[in-house]
Amino acid sequence: MNQTTSHNRPPRLALTAYMLNMGGVSNFILELGKFLQAKGYEVSIICTDRKGDWYDRIRKEGLKGMAFSSRFYEWIPFGRILHARRIGRYMKRCAFDHVINNHSFYIHAAAGYFYGRSRILHVIHNQLEHMVERECDPLSDKVVGVSPRIEQLARKHVPAGMATSILNGITLPEKVQAETDAGACSERPQDILYVGRMDNRQKAVFLIPEIMEYLYTLGVRTSITMIGDGPDFGELNRRVEHGSMNGSIHLVGKVAPEEVGAYYRSHKILLLPSNFEGHPLTLMEAMAHGCVPVSSLLPKSTDTCVEQGVSGYLIKVGYVKGFGKAVLDLLTNGELLDRMSKTAEETAREEFSNTKTHEKYLEILESFEGGEIRRDKHPALNRKYMSWKELVPFQLVMLVKRRIVNWI
Repeated sequence: MNQTTSHNRPPRLALTAYMLNMGGVSNFILELGKFLQAKGYEVSIICTDRKGDWYDRIRKEGLKGMAFSSRFYEWIPFGRILHARRIGRYMKRCAFDHVINNHSFYIHAAAGYFYGRSRILHVIHNQLEHMVERECDPLSDKVVGVSPRIEQLARKHVPAGMATSILNGITLPEKVQAETDAGACSERPQDILYVGRMDNRQKAVFLIPEIMEYLYTLGVRTSITMIGDGPDFGELNRRVEHGSMNGSIHLVGKVAPEEVGAYYRSHKILLLPSNFEGHPLTLMEAMAHGCVPVSSLLPKSTDTCVEQGVSGYLIKVGYVKGFGKAVLDLLTNGELLDRMSKTAEETAREEFSNTKTHEKYLEILESFEGGEIRRDKHPALNRKYMSWKELVPFQLVMLVKRRIVNWI
């Protein structure tokens, strides 16, 4: 299909985010960007708040990038208003035909600058209700949830027909690699793996030492490898060093994306005790490598990947004994572990390819081609996001919130 505009140039597309850090959302942005560029779009990835640890990957993947910093503006009165104007004017000047936003507050706030020029699609990666409400802009063209649960919540806040869901997908391991590592899961040298941000609020990483302690009380002598960084890495490290499980919990820190696959292939079980998720890539990646998931049961999210008792285990959020018993079942029953490993890998190959995901985003973009953009009159700065609170320095507001939380 000819992907050119009326001006005989490739359609310009911005993939926006507040920053690119290690994790599923950043990986989603980079992979979708590469796909759409191969389909004839002129793709730019724009970070509106910070660069983030993965920003350098943009050029490594052959894409264009632009990063703004909001640090200075967060400390001055009217700061976020001024920074939103910077973002809005830049987006208007670039004349993007399409904007696919991934949780950037400033893209929401400044959308009035480019409402009349760009088709806007917001992708929601988080199923917390207040986050879904924030991400739903009724003046946008489409809202996409990465799980059915997110779509269900989004429908409460946007006009009928605007919200939909597209499940995340992954880049599947090469067949040659899969065949090379086709040994039984029960023969792998390491037992348990965690991959993700060290963020207790979402990922419940402080629960992991408790799960390991419970396994110890059951007589299971095992260990877990934890990959990733994040705001709670230091506190988790302190708890491990001073806890009874020191020696059985190995904190690796950051790992290059191309090295993560080797960790999946050398471990039997992936532990994912998250409090909430969108549609976790880590879960699907582990399954694609035959690493059996023991995950929180998050309706219309993790249960769209894992079939209970067939390709893994789904456990009630925060239920330490449930996680422990599931791990025990797998580690003490090699036949069960191998059967689930094989089923998990087959499921991933049949259902989780990101090509299917990317094609669905392409269909949405193509549906916009040639259509007239019609929106009601609107201010340059979206009042839903630019309230009276923006008159006060943002960091001062956050300081007061933290003090209140600590006081309570």
